[in-house]
Amino acid sequence: MDFFTHQDQARRASRRLVWLFIIAVLAVVAALDLVLIGIWTASVPTAVPWQAHAAVAGGALAVILGAALLKTWELRGGGRVVAEMLGGRPVTGDESPQHRRLVNVVEEMALASGTPMPAVYVLESEAGINAFAAGHQAEDAVVAVTRGTLEHLPRNELQGVIGHEFSHILNGDMRLNLRLMGLVHGLMALSQAGAQLIEAMARPRVRSRGQKDGGGLLALYAAGFALWAIGGIGAFAGSVIRAAISRSREFLADASAVQFTRDPAAIGGALKRIGGLGAGARLATARAGEAGHLLFGAGSAPWISWLATHPPLEERIRRLDPAWDGRYPATAALAGGTAAAGALPAAAAGLVGATPAPVMPRQVAVERIAAAVGAMPPASLSLAGTFLADLPPGLRAEMHQPVAARAAALAALCDPRPAVATLQIDAALRAADSLLAKDLARLRPQVAALGQRGRLPLMDLAAPALRQLTPSQRVEVLRIARQAAWGAGKPSLTVFCLLRHLELLLSDGRMPSPRLLALAPFLPHAAVVLSHLAQTAGDDQTTARGAFAAAVHSLGVESLEWPTDRSLERLGTALDACRSSGFGLRRRLVTAAAWSVAADGQVTVAEAEVLRLVATTVGCPLPFA
Repeated sequence: MDFFTHQDQARRASRRLVWLFIIAVLAVVAALDLVLIGIWTASVPTAVPWQAHAAVAGGALAVILGAALLKTWELRGGGRVVAEMLGGRPVTGDESPQHRRLVNVVEEMALASGTPMPAVYVLESEAGINAFAAGHQAEDAVVAVTRGTLEHLPRNELQGVIGHEFSHILNGDMRLNLRLMGLVHGLMALSQAGAQLIEAMARPRVRSRGQKDGGGLLALYAAGFALWAIGGIGAFAGSVIRAAISRSREFLADASAVQFTRDPAAIGGALKRIGGLGAGARLATARAGEAGHLLFGAGSAPWISWLATHPPLEERIRRLDPAWDGRYPATAALAGGTAAAGALPAAAAGLVGATPAPVMPRQVAVERIAAAVGAMPPASLSLAGTFLADLPPGLRAEMHQPVAARAAALAALCDPRPAVATLQIDAALRAADSLLAKDLARLRPQVAALGQRGRLPLMDLAAPALRQLTPSQRVEVLRIARQAAWGAGKPSLTVFCLLRHLELLLSDGRMPSPRLLALAPFLPHAAVVLSHLAQTAGDDQTTARGAFAAAVHSLGVESLEWPTDRSLERLGTALDACRSSGFGLRRRLVTAAAWSVAADGQVTVAEAEVLRLVATTVGCPLPFA
């Protein structure tokens, strides 16, 4: 799977969606105008005045665009809004063994992929097997499953379904899907307005009033029917757009789930269980149609097959299991209401290990790193499972509590050097309230014991709990975090990047639209980032300048000057600019960064963690290693 290509495809699909929306709106306006011309010429033997044309067009545009904007505004809260709209409630894993198994699988996937832990929701009233991921970016994502999914899928199949949803997170589908929800809602607004008008006219009280003015009631009925019929053009166009965009992304997500788990039987088995379950993948909620394109399986049956948001179940299964005999297993609830834990993938060689990697040719090291962006190799999934199993149970449970999670996140900011960490902790304790100070003093030794490789994963595990903090609490945590990071003077590159990551987790996490699309304005910002990374290759300037030159050469330019302003403030500005650049430029940056840290032919744990942090900060997640 190529992260950058799929992200770019999703962005192009988003642009096509806007153009298709415009065409559909124009078709609806044209249809209304034709009706106006027909009615006018039938009753008045004169040409339709331009004011009437403008009034019809303006009214239609106001309804369609207004509805689309209102829905888009409603969805600004990210995946949480969609989950709650469909009747989901958040879970932390402490509620039941089923919930614990679900959260554990999501945690493994999040850590393995290098993305922040999404909030986990369960649709308790839904008996079918289904799931979805929703959000603007990984930082505000949620993963939700139905009760039926928990009751009927063993662990390996649940892992396949969650892998499918993480593909939507990594491939850029979530942002596209939310935009699709908003625009399609606008296209359906006229039809819904007409249906509501007809329904209102049919109420007894309105009918009794209308008996005195039968002509007026009939006119309102006619207007409602006209709006419903003409608005149906927009509704039909919205369904076509939604189906066309969604179906192709589902095949990609199925294939990605197999790549993540290395187990075609996992995702294929889940699909077969949907076919063998009476409830299938259907959702009972009346709002299932709005979010149908987000779901793992078809939440409702379309009235025409080619308007389906998902490919046929049989076709999806045969792509995964060509030898399938066409029979669906009888799907029953698992014994005891849960499933066996299931085995994790066997460990394999990852990007780097717990010890410095063996010396290898620089080209090989760079290729391995660049290809790992947005991927989830089995080694990373195995390492993530091991990391979670080795976490102290009390610490892992506290990551689900907002108050304790903020203390753990602050502890993760501390420098690995004990003397520096002591100064940072002292600065945090002076700024913290008594409860936070107590939690910080208690959790700091446990967090320090995790070592360098544990700080970013721990912060990502705490992400759902940190998002539950109130706006004022978030501001306070960031104030203390900045004081802690600078408590011993200028922080290291690792600490600074961890602080930037925490800032993203505590913001809405939205990726700005690309502003830097050309190489020339991008290069000064890339130079600042690469110069800081080059310093990790060696303490002497000769080694650092050599690493910088190799990184610059990989960008395809002859040379770049070593930046004169290398302050951390300037680095923060550069990281923001790179985060808002196009995916092609970000690919080149990550490749150049890999050349920088692999200057001596090896990637140590410290270098790998700095690289992961920089890549994550610019929106290019690297897997756990």
